[in-house]
Amino acid sequence: MDSNQQNLDDDKIIRVTRVPSTDATEQQQKKEKKSGGFFKKLLMVLLLLAVAGFAYWWFMLRETRNYSEDEAWALISHYQNTDQPDSLYDILNYYMSQYPEGRYYSETSTLLSRFESERDELESILKSNCTIKNVDTYVYAHPDGFFRTKALGVLDSLEFADAQKHNTPDAYQEYLDKYPNGKFRSQAQTELADAQENSIVTEEEMEEVTTVIQKHFQAIQDNDSIEILETIAENLSSYIGKQNSTEDDVIKYMKHTNEGRNVKIFKTSDYDVSKVVTAGIPIYNVRFALNEKINPNDSLHSRVRDFKGTAIVNAKKKITALVLQ
Repeated sequence: MDSNQQNLDDDKIIRVTRVPSTDATEQQQKKEKKSGGFFKKLLMVLLLLAVAGFAYWWFMLRETRNYSEDEAWALISHYQNTDQPDSLYDILNYYMSQYPEGRYYSETSTLLSRFESERDELESILKSNCTIKNVDTYVYAHPDGFFRTKALGVLDSLEFADAQKHNTPDAYQEYLDKYPNGKFRSQAQTELADAQENSIVTEEEMEEVTTVIQKHFQAIQDNDSIEILETIAENLSSYIGKQNSTEDDVIKYMKHTNEGRNVKIFKTSDYDVSKVVTAGIPIYNVRFALNEKINPNDSLHSRVRDFKGTAIVNAKKKITALVLQ
């Protein structure tokens, strides 16, 4: 092999060894990307820290700013008119501490005393006796109060909770009438639609509910202890003037009604039945007319009495409350 050929072969070898492999190139590119991504992330973190630091500095600058007397008094009026009680309280205290001999010291002192009195009164109501009546009384007593907006928000929540408790179309409609733009407007509209659908009394339900009322007064007329117990729940919330009545109370009323020689005939009519469904369980509110005829076959001693009756009937079609007027 001559020298020229040897040189050519050596040159090829050198060229081959200088060409990097594909894997090595990809690894180098990945390292560069990782390095570039790291620096980008680091730059973003530093930028966020700078923004946060500036925001904190600006906030502290505003918080520690010294206001002139006129500026402080103007802020008091501003926070009053824009309903910002927290900021108002801070600037009232600021004025009192910075300008004890100020031109508006007396007015500021009066405002601060009134502010703290209204605040403490509302906090006491919210902690101990938060009812619609008490919060409504507070709002009425302070028509231009510092916490009127807060109290109205509480009243909004209480009124809606009361509507949910009753869970009737009338209750939800009453809430919407009082608070057309209330916090729970959308939910109240949905629940109103559900309550209206659930309040529909079917013909079968109407028949069952009116029948139990009729049987109850028929049992009183017949002085039938067994039949009358079939029409009532074991415990009644009220029964013709007596709260928390029992079966014995009902029997006593029946016996008392049938004392003497008078003959009494009862007839019910004009039923108005509404339904409330809570947790899937229906409760029926029944209004009706009751006609009582005494000694109807005795022209000399006959009498007629009319009553308006209200009853509550449970899902088992038993009377749980009965009122006659």
